[in-house]
Amino acid sequence: MIANFNILLLAGGQARCTPAWDKPADAIDACFKIYFVAGGSAELATRGGRHALRPGRIYLIDGHRLVAQRCPRRMDVFWVHFAPESLFLHRVLSALPPVTDATAESAPQADEWRALRRLFEDSRTGASRPVEGAPLAALCRVQGLFLHLIGHVLEKHRPAVERTAWGGAGRFQQVIGIMDARFRDNPPLAELAAAAGMAPAYFHRRFRSTFGLTPHEYMVRRRMDLARHLLGDPSLRVQEVAAAAGYANPFYFARVFRRHLGFSPSDLRRREGGGMARRF
Repeated sequence: MIANFNILLLAGGQARCTPAWDKPADAIDACFKIYFVAGGSAELATRGGRHALRPGRIYLIDGHRLVAQRCPRRMDVFWVHFAPESLFLHRVLSALPPVTDATAESAPQADEWRALRRLFEDSRTGASRPVEGAPLAALCRVQGLFLHLIGHVLEKHRPAVERTAWGGAGRFQQVIGIMDARFRDNPPLAELAAAAGMAPAYFHRRFRSTFGLTPHEYMVRRRMDLARHLLGDPSLRVQEVAAAAGYANPFYFARVFRRHLGFSPSDLRRREGGGMARRF
C-alpha cells in the first residue's frame, strides 16, 4: 500500500480571464492544476487535442501536457497549481487524460472555493502563492478536497489507470521510500540498486522504463518541486530555499532551477508574487 499521497501547493487564487490570458504553455505550467470555472468559458490545447472549460465544472489538468490556453471572451475561475510528492501519485495522474472533468456531487461550490482562495491571495500585493501562516484547518481542507476530486476521477478511469500506472511499479516501493526520505542527499545509484535487490545498471534501466525518468532525475524533480513550493514563502531567502532543497551552493542551485523550470528562483518568485493570476 502506498501511503504518501501528499501534495505541495504552488500557487492559486481567483481570476477573471480575458483574451489577455491567452499564451503558449511555459515552465509555469509544469505542474498539475485544478480549475473550478465559476462563469464564462475558455479552451485548453494539449497534445491530445482541444478541451473546452465550461461553467460550473471542476477540471483536473496535467500542465506537463499543455500546449496553449485561450479565452475568447471571459472566464471566472478558481485555480490551484500543485505537485504530488509521491512518484506513484504523479504516475497515476499522468495516466489520466490531460484534461479531465473532476466534478463530483459532493464537491465544494463557489462559496467554499472563495474560502479556499484565501490560502493563496494576498489582498495587499495581489500575490498568488500560498499565504504565510494560512490556517491549518484550511490547509487540511484543501488537501482533502484535492484527494477527494482525484479519487472521483480515478473511479471513472479506474481500469485504464491501474493497468498503466501500477504495472511493474510495486517492486520499487521500498527504494522510492528511500529516495523520498533522502532526495536532498542524492543517495548513490549503487545503494538504491542494492535496496531494490538489483544490479545498478539493471535497476537504472528498469526504473527508467517503468517511470519514464531516471532515479537521479526523479530526485532532482523532488528538489525542484520543494524549492518552488518554498519560494512561495517571502520570509525565506533564496539561499535558505537552496539549502532546504539540498543545495549547499546557491549559485549551482539557481543554475539547476533555471535549467529545470526556465526561470531563475528570483524571477519565478517575482512572477508568482506580482500578479501571476493574470498569466497562470
